[in-house]
Amino acid sequence: MQNQEWIFNDILFFSSHNSVPVYNHGGETIGLLERADAKSIEVNTDHMRTGDAYRFKDMHGRTRMAMGVKKGKMHRRLRYHYMFQPCSEEEEIELRDQIFFPYFRFHVKGHINDEQLEIYENRHEQLIVRCEKVTVATITFNNSGWKVSASVNKIQDSCVTTPEFLTLAYCMFRLNDFESSDIKTL
Repeated sequence: MQNQEWIFNDILFFSSHNSVPVYNHGGETIGLLERADAKSIEVNTDHMRTGDAYRFKDMHGRTRMAMGVKKGKMHRRLRYHYMFQPCSEEEEIELRDQIFFPYFRFHVKGHINDEQLEIYENRHEQLIVRCEKVTVATITFNNSGWKVSASVNKIQDSCVTTPEFLTLAYCMFRLNDFESSDIKTL
């Protein structure tokens, strides 16, 4: 198996239509990570909250996957539902915050292709991506250096080990981090 790792820079304020290049292990740009208005993304985002959408575009400018927060009533403020919308034939992925976890550490669960999917933050500034209780990828970030790397531990048949999913999973974590810190200050 070749080294599957992607690297990008985190930015503090990710404003609309800014893009961040994503690099492979060899330093070649493989795509762009963008924050965009949900209405401007080429996939069905009718069920996503406006203003909280991110997308991964390939080097030809095509959207490969989009991620956003599902619209909902006030109770969703305490437990978000994140929607990943692949542009391929893959089915949509919905991940949900685990009750009480957002206030301690980031932790979401969902299903993809009848497999349990889980992403959580550990104590070492890493996001662990697990399918059926097996770690398939690790996203490492360092808040002091603003570098993020996503590495694959085990190739999956589903899209969870692709650069588009892993970079958008980090955006989901950052979005959760910003919004849960607002709730903590209330």
